Amino acid sequence: MAEWRKRGEFSRSRRARQRRAMRLETLEPRLLLSADVAGTLDIPGETDRYTFSLDRDTQLYFDALSADPSISWSLSGPRGAEVSGRGFAFSDSAGIGENPVLDLRAGDYTLTVDGLQEATGAYAFRLLDVQAEAVGITPGVVVAGTLDPGNETDAYVFSAAAGDRFYFDAQDVSGSAYWRLL
Repeated sequence: MAEWRKRGEFSRSRRARQRRAMRLETLEPRLLLSADVAGTLDIPGETDRYTFSLDRDTQLYFDALSADPSISWSLSGPRGAEVSGRGFAFSDSAGIGENPVLDLRAGDYTLTVDGLQEATGAYAFRLLDVQAEAVGITPGVVVAGTLDPGNETDAYVFSAAAGDRFYFDAQDVSGSAYWRLL
């Protein structure tokens, strides 16, 4: 800070020599389970992080609402890395060779979205709480639904006892929809 003296001399005040420290922190948005999340990687090397907490053991399903194979996601939590660098296009499609349901423990988690190499672009996803969001159905009763957008996931649940046998009868399927029993 400068001050003007009566004689017209201009001098620096001692207060001007005080340094002010400022710390900039990146705020990681809180992720709301089952809500759509949309973002954009605008510059090469950009990484977007989302945090959430689970107060109980929970089964989550990563539902990729965009399918850019050059954008990936990772999830870390109390046990370390749960998922590492999984492409959006291979997260919940028929091409994933493992159970896509994440069996997570209570605790704090960080979901990271990253472009492979220098990739940029828009992305969208949601983390479905399978137990809370799955729609109950009754075997033998027709279930109709629409996937909108076409690459979203709908989850259904029904009760069965060990030894019960069921037949899945897809009656009116359009597009390239598929189903998976978990």
